[in-house]
Amino acid sequence: GTQCSTILKKILTYEEKLISVFEELKLLKLKMAEWIFLEEYFTIMEPLAVALDKLQGEKRSYLGYVAPTIIVLRCLLIQSTHLQYCKPLNLCLISSLEKRFDYLFNLSTAKSKDFIIASMSHPKFKGSWVPVRYIDFCKQLFINECKLINYNSDFTGHVTSDDSDTNTPVERLFSGAIQVLTSRRNRLEDTNFEMLLCCKCLMQQGQE
Repeated sequence: GTQCSTILKKILTYEEKLISVFEELKLLKLKMAEWIFLEEYFTIMEPLAVALDKLQGEKRSYLGYVAPTIIVLRCLLIQSTHLQYCKPLNLCLISSLEKRFDYLFNLSTAKSKDFIIASMSHPKFKGSWVPVRYIDFCKQLFINECKLINYNSDFTGHVTSDDSDTNTPVERLFSGAIQVLTSRRNRLEDTNFEMLLCCKCLMQQGQE
């Protein structure tokens, strides 16, 4: 993980001092090719270590983090050019990502939907992670989902009071646009309220 990456970074930072220590202790020094290998290995593995920590961590274990993290990781690996020793490793990682997460690089698939909506609705990412060729598609998908939730909530608003008590928070949220500005929002958690405002804004943009 990042701990190993941090140690390797310190080794590369103090390269000259380490060489001097090796000389003083009369130890076999690393060859220039070996130092270059370590530098290339760090360049490739650091983004991977950071991505794994984000996705496996307890504080950021949200579906909305998956697509942006994987897409950015792939971009960073592709940008790692002029590799002399670690090029096969880099290509292998890129190929593995594309094979395992093909639905995140081709966002037009049905499997991509949940990941798109989760990331688009996350205030940290919104649409910033979406490749240019998919931005209009993702926006429209998110707007359509908001409209569907709004429609379903309007429909369930006609059930009896006993049945309405069992509605989910999202269904109750979208029972009417006026509720956003009423005292009812005081019962909403911050995350749910931010989601509601975001959805309403996107819906208005889609109707213009």
